[in-house]
Amino acid sequence: MRALLLILSFTVFTLHISLFAQTQESVDFERGSFKLNTTSEIQSGLLRPAAKNLVVKQYANGPSVKYPWEDVSFYRLGLRKYIRASGFLAKSSSGWSQQAVSEAFVQLLDSGAVSLMRYERFASNPQGGTTEVLYLLKRAAEPNAATIPFSVLDGAGKKFREALLPYLTNRPDLIAAVNDKKVTVYSLQTFIHALNNKVAFLNYPVQEQTLGSH
Repeated sequence: MRALLLILSFTVFTLHISLFAQTQESVDFERGSFKLNTTSEIQSGLLRPAAKNLVVKQYANGPSVKYPWEDVSFYRLGLRKYIRASGFLAKSSSGWSQQAVSEAFVQLLDSGAVSLMRYERFASNPQGGTTEVLYLLKRAAEPNAATIPFSVLDGAGKKFREALLPYLTNRPDLIAAVNDKKVTVYSLQTFIHALNNKVAFLNYPVQEQTLGSH
């Protein structure tokens, strides 16, 4: 009887450890899809973006496949889509200057005549680290994206307004909204959506993630 109880206890303990390991293993992975440069097929699975590659599993405790970033065309995590962007200015590794980013994956927030994208990068330092968050705009016919500067105090500022105005040709209503200081980085996604879809700008903020330092 004692031997049977020991076997049952060991089985329950092993099952608990196995389930815990599976749960921990899937924490960093998220259901999504991706496309490689070499095929037109869109593949799905559990995805985890890493420093040098996109890690993909078909199920939580299954084997993983690593795709180098240069082989990935785009990927999605849930409802979020990530595409390539280049040519925009971001902080250098020292943090004291800016440099052009040759290429990086960024979140696509809205697209059309003008694409709005969000770039995020964590930089470690002796105090722990900071997250740099940038918003980028790119016309469909242009190869490079442009960084939209903004003040962390109010999400706008003079440079923010000056950076937006060149994209608003033939939209006097949107130009007026910018000049009247009705647009901030918090409502930028709604604003660009109005531009791309030729509809009125409804001045309400989109749920925003924590802004990094600029």
